[in-house]
Amino acid sequence: MNTEHLGGRMEPAASDAEKRRRARLPWWLLLGAVGLLALGGGLAARSLSSLLARVEQLEREAAESEARVAELQVLRDSLTRRLRQLEQQQQQAASGK
Repeated sequence: MNTEHLGGRMEPAASDAEKRRRARLPWWLLLGAVGLLALGGGLAARSLSSLLARVEQLEREAAESEARVAELQVLRDSLTRRLRQLEQQQQQAASGK
């Protein structure tokens, strides 16, 4: 036990309360570290969940866009055919005069 000489008598260098505090300190630090890890894990799980939801949303939007592109291609092809028909009719009318 560490002691100091004060006024002719011996006193402990650290009180019992200080010894208890020092004995509990590693446990508090461990508890704090575990708490931070749990908080970090919870935040990471929420973040991953949000990312997965966003990926699903983007996949749906991509599928909708692809479907719209296909519709527009069909429309373009239809308009191209109609334009050719009108050009042929115009040429026939011009040559028939």
